[in-house]
Amino acid sequence: MGLIEFSNKLMKEHNNHVIKFHITETVYVKSDNEQIPRTVIGINLLPHSSVLYSVTENGDVSRFYDFELSHESDDLKKIK
Repeated sequence: MGLIEFSNKLMKEHNNHVIKFHITETVYVKSDNEQIPRTVIGINLLPHSSVLYSVTENGDVSRFYDFELSHESDDLKKIK
C-alpha cells in the first residue's frame, strides 16, 4: 500500500469527520467563474467535525471547505 492509499484509508476511518474529497482527486471551486481544475493535496481535520481541503493549481495552494468544492465542473459559470 502506497502513502496516498494509506492516507486515504486513514481519512475514511476517522469517526467524527466526513471526507468527501481525497488526496490526488481533481476538484472545482464552486465560486470560480473559470472552473479551473485543482488537485487535492492535503486534508485538515478541524474541531467540530469540520474538514478543510488544501488544493493546488499551477503551484498555488488554497484551502476550502467541502461545501465550496465539487467533483464536477459547472460549465454554465464559464459562459460569459
